[in-house]
Amino acid sequence: MTRRVYSLLLVLFAGLLPFKGHGQDERYLRKMLTGEVGKSVPLDQIVREKYRVHSKFYRMDLGGDGQKEGLVYSKIDGIDYFVITDGLGRELRRFRLDPMYADSALYKINFRDLSPKTKLLVLHFFEGKNSYVDYEGRARLYFITVDEGDLKRITFQKGPMFFQEYAGFRDHYHQRFYNTELIDLNNDGVKEVRVKHRKNVWVYFYNDFGKWRSI
Repeated sequence: MTRRVYSLLLVLFAGLLPFKGHGQDERYLRKMLTGEVGKSVPLDQIVREKYRVHSKFYRMDLGGDGQKEGLVYSKIDGIDYFVITDGLGRELRRFRLDPMYADSALYKINFRDLSPKTKLLVLHFFEGKNSYVDYEGRARLYFITVDEGDLKRITFQKGPMFFQEYAGFRDHYHQRFYNTELIDLNNDGVKEVRVKHRKNVWVYFYNDFGKWRSI
């Protein structure tokens, strides 16, 4: 990695998350670039990375068995991923996040019980900012669920936008903060994710093993 590229990576990640970097030879980069957003990448098809910058590893017991799994946010050859490892650091799942502009970053994770049998990770992902003509920056939620402690069936869902900032060239400016809460609206023992902005309300219902519906 050249000194100039390394400096650019330092600027990109300064103040966001503590990171480490390492390089490996590149293989199958084209497959990764054309992969579907949010699709889990099979372990036998994991790309050998050329450039990776990642956060610290955070530990949480996702399976409820007393063994803490590892959580890490990575930029791999310029693409955003959220990675889950087992207790020994071996990769279990890798999910691709979907930036809209430059300077995307994962900056917050919430760990909640969605129901007695389902655990929920809520990722707060800044999709980036654009300032070419008008300025726009926005952030979105992603949902990762684990049912009945089965780490082989971790599921991933792209959720709603919860923040937007916009400045137009005609002096128009707004910031929209969406109120997000986890609440059992229909009293069925499974909490819903509700996102509100003024009179606009979006509700995400969970229907077991990664199946969501929204209204």
